[in-house]
Amino acid sequence: MLKDQLVGIQKQLEQGFNPECIEVEKELTRRLEDLWQKDSMFWHQRSRIKWLQMGDRNSRFFHLSTIQRRQRNQIVRLRDGSGTWRSEAKEVAGVIKAHFQVLYDAPPNRDFEEILSLIDPVVTAEMNAKLVKAPNCEEIRLATFQLGPLKAPGSDGFPGLFFQSYWEIVGNDVTEAVKSFFQNGVLLREWNQTNVTLIPKVKNPESMSHFRPISLCRFIYKVISKVLANRLQPFMHGLISEQQSAFIPGRQIQDNIIIAHEVFHFLKHKKSGRKASVAVKLDLNKAYDRVCWDFLLKVLEKLGFEEKWIDWISQCVCTVKYSIHANGGQVCVVEPKRGLRQGDPISPYLFLMVADVLSTMLQKAVINKSLAGIKMKKQCPVVSHLFFADDSLIFLEANSWYCSNLRQILGCFSEASGLSVNLHKSSVMFSANASHSTRDELKGILEMKDMDKNSKYLGLPTSWGKSKKESMGFIRDNILGKIKGWSNKDLNQAGKEILIKSVIQPIPMYPFMCFKAPNSLCSQLNSVISNFWWENGDNGGKIHWGSWKKLTDQKEMGGMGFKDFASFNIALLAKQYWRLINSPEALWVKVLKGLYFPNCSSLDAKRGPSPSWIWCSLVEGMALLKEGLRWNVGNGDSIDFWRDRWIPNLPGEKVQSIPSHHGQWAKVSEFIDSNTHNWDMDKLLNVISSEEARAISRIPISYSNGVDKIIWVHTSSGNYSVKSGYCQVKTAVSKGICSPPSTSYTPPKSMWTRLWAVPTAPKVRLFMWKVVRNWVACKSNLYRRKCAQVPLCPICETESESIEHILFRCPWTKAVWFGSGKAFWVLENSIISADKWMEDLLCGTLAKEATPEIVGAIFQICWAIWKARNECNFQGKLPNPITTIQKAEMANGDYLQAAYMVGKIVVPIQRDNSSWSPPPPGVLKINVDGAFSSSRGVAAFGVIARDSSGIAQFWRCGKVKVSSACAIEAWALRIACNSVIDADYSQVIFESDSQVVMQSVQGRTNCPWEIYTVVEDIKTWAKGRNWSFIWAGRMKNKAAHWLASYSINSCSSIQLGCIPPEFDSILRKDCNS
Repeated sequence: MLKDQLVGIQKQLEQGFNPECIEVEKELTRRLEDLWQKDSMFWHQRSRIKWLQMGDRNSRFFHLSTIQRRQRNQIVRLRDGSGTWRSEAKEVAGVIKAHFQVLYDAPPNRDFEEILSLIDPVVTAEMNAKLVKAPNCEEIRLATFQLGPLKAPGSDGFPGLFFQSYWEIVGNDVTEAVKSFFQNGVLLREWNQTNVTLIPKVKNPESMSHFRPISLCRFIYKVISKVLANRLQPFMHGLISEQQSAFIPGRQIQDNIIIAHEVFHFLKHKKSGRKASVAVKLDLNKAYDRVCWDFLLKVLEKLGFEEKWIDWISQCVCTVKYSIHANGGQVCVVEPKRGLRQGDPISPYLFLMVADVLSTMLQKAVINKSLAGIKMKKQCPVVSHLFFADDSLIFLEANSWYCSNLRQILGCFSEASGLSVNLHKSSVMFSANASHSTRDELKGILEMKDMDKNSKYLGLPTSWGKSKKESMGFIRDNILGKIKGWSNKDLNQAGKEILIKSVIQPIPMYPFMCFKAPNSLCSQLNSVISNFWWENGDNGGKIHWGSWKKLTDQKEMGGMGFKDFASFNIALLAKQYWRLINSPEALWVKVLKGLYFPNCSSLDAKRGPSPSWIWCSLVEGMALLKEGLRWNVGNGDSIDFWRDRWIPNLPGEKVQSIPSHHGQWAKVSEFIDSNTHNWDMDKLLNVISSEEARAISRIPISYSNGVDKIIWVHTSSGNYSVKSGYCQVKTAVSKGICSPPSTSYTPPKSMWTRLWAVPTAPKVRLFMWKVVRNWVACKSNLYRRKCAQVPLCPICETESESIEHILFRCPWTKAVWFGSGKAFWVLENSIISADKWMEDLLCGTLAKEATPEIVGAIFQICWAIWKARNECNFQGKLPNPITTIQKAEMANGDYLQAAYMVGKIVVPIQRDNSSWSPPPPGVLKINVDGAFSSSRGVAAFGVIARDSSGIAQFWRCGKVKVSSACAIEAWALRIACNSVIDADYSQVIFESDSQVVMQSVQGRTNCPWEIYTVVEDIKTWAKGRNWSFIWAGRMKNKAAHWLASYSINSCSSIQLGCIPPEFDSILRKDCNS
């Protein structure tokens, strides 16, 4: 209705200017836009699309996604327990109901005391105290906002977005409801009413075993469960054995993949020897749904959890009521007697504790020698099993006695826990030296089949063929399948950019983290994405306006920031090797060390004889990593003075002087004075040059005997990141490509950075990027590519249609700029080319007057001109300057309004301009500051301590040899801490205006590597002391700032008897305030 009215008004406007019609058009357009916005949000929520956050309105895309998801989840027919097809709605409902009644029915009484006796209590009183304390408001709020905003809602109908958006209104009620559960220990039945929806696990499901039941809990219950999960998570590492890698901080799925594939490689190449080995891959049937509640609660009790915690878990798990939904409606209601919910935040941790009982049984069996694991080399640890949630691999010596014992262990565990092994889907892999008779005998005992060539473990093949490209072909097929499903959807290039970066590029990440893909496969993947990016609509037509290499450049360098897969692969492998260096006690690292570098450090490891594909891949990652690694000095005990890289301000970051014969194996610690914690300059100058000694003297030394640490120099924190590693690979590849220098104009980096930050719609920014690149399908560009017969502008028919002509020079375009009031920014005579105009607008003379909002409006006008030009070319509509201006202004206003609503435009932060305040009585406040002059290479600190009356107790200032402003800020704080470490102050407050230093000391951010040693000293001293560290604005830190500034420019100190008037004035003002 509104759309028809709008069309009628626009037809009237085409006949002549009418102010009343313009106002009516604006109002109709505003109302229609509002309805479209609501429609887009509705279908966005229904589509469950997570990767598209903001940009164009994609109601059609979301609508199609929702329809496809519904069609995929539709259950038309099912086989019942006897294998008969049921297609009537009531019959299908009957099959579903019968399945869940059997699935959730608890087995009869069992005796599992013998199994429980194997469990050792590991939960301490301190852990219990943290688990059962009353939750505060912030803890509940945190749990609320950690839950997915657009996750499918439960029976209450409210997604997380509702509670998070209106927290100021509903927050108090939610908080009180959650607190009531923790106080009373009783969960209302209504809160635990759960909808269960069925998600197909295969393409064409036939039976109920082909569906995964997902629980849609009420939001208030999920908040309670999330609070419990957040409390339990930090302790999971100590509760669960190292063979389990799922859901535990610090452990990753790659840990299991590496060990598993090393074992598979070992089995494949073990062709001799008297003893054979076997890997058993277990399939647990509906693992979550079969967990027996009585067994779970007994396991919690044996682990040492307090009774109150067990009661809370019991209330969450044992009071549930399921409403089974299929085909858009309720099928039946079931009151279960066992099972954990997939979709409940606490369920993964509870399942791990149940599954870990099997891990304990296997470990005890190995100790008792009723099982024998696999030992691949003498220096390797014995590997008996690997778990990732319910994915299980068991390794043992291949003989009948061990296999019989394994069957008995699995049977006992299944009876106690309720978890059952699906023998038909479980399989085995024997070592190459196992005879056929042994294989047949053991398969008979285990009642399992051989792993076939299509068998997978954690989503990756268990065996690789000779052609690595074909073996990893599933990556290419997966990407092509995604693109095929999207090709006909209503997505422009801005939507494609998000799709490529959020959906397509992450697909290879999983295998690329452990395996080096062939370059030919990476080139194929690059081509697939390039074709998809340039594809134009349903007809598949495409012009590649720019090379793939240019598209993979970072956005600030003029590219789109797409990933080059070969470089990305190396960066991911380097990340895995970084984890190897920093996790020496992890099981997977011990396995690799025993196999490949038992007698040297990980950074000196070689490929070795008969290496696995995984190890060869990781070695390539190590090569990248070694280029950016350096030692950060702690106590110097681990660092080779002459050979290691450890001096940040020297070429090559190592000593260049030639070592003497007697001191060639010296450690850095030998050049540190252990009494003063300073460098021994006399020793240094005896063996190295004065320039090298000066560089070393700027390196901070630990006062508390801190350990040396390996850092990655290309990030401020010193921790390797895939992003920084990828940049290093790309840079190395670019340097290796010998191409003549370009003679064409190259826009500066600052221009690209500002272009992508302009507050306007993503599709508009993308269009302006193409304008600067001259990658727009104007007639002159098409004519140059022999895609147009003439280059003339179809509107004025007087000049060649370049991008400059379209946007600035065509007569009707000039009318648009004149009518919009923005003609000053596009003076025709001053525009030589679009790229130079853009540089002037964003970085040059025009930038002085052009605010981000003005630039956004200019971009919207350019976009509106381009759209009007296309309507003229393809639909025969003559361009109307007034209508074009109106569309641009409306689009710009809508974007700014939406951007403010979702927080994309940040309100400037109000700075703290308040003055210094005294501490409470009995408390000492110490203000610290640093001053640094990069041109002079000089740094100084200022420290002043005052009591609750504002009276100065002491102050210190002086020069220090450091290499950055951040370093002197940290050093000043350490000097302040050291000044009161032996003093009799019960409580001390330290204030500094350096947020980086204070957040590092508080542990709220990753500490920059250049101040790591200093910060670790401060943390060590602060333990057991009543110290607090607070950031303060510059106005609160005037006294310390004056001391540091005075010291950097003076050679004299300040005595108590002769205080400079300026410093005295600051102290008096602070005291009076």
